[in-house]
Amino acid sequence: MYKYHLWFYNTSVTCDACGTKHIISVPGRIVFVCLTVIPALIYMDYLSPFNHFWVTLGTGIAILIAGSFLAPYFVNFKEVL
Repeated sequence: MYKYHLWFYNTSVTCDACGTKHIISVPGRIVFVCLTVIPALIYMDYLSPFNHFWVTLGTGIAILIAGSFLAPYFVNFKEVL
């Protein structure tokens, strides 16, 4: 599912249950960014309590991974006609 969140990847996803094809919508891409990139950047730039670069970077990557695990539950796909 992760490759469908990229801007340059526009192939449709086929549902296993009903066979309908879907593509990710623009609001769905925005939701994905809001769940992954924005929280990591805010944490790494403004909220980090660590003075060590690698600890801050590792925590930011952990936030990215956690957001990407939550994203499939909130991202919208639209049906291809």
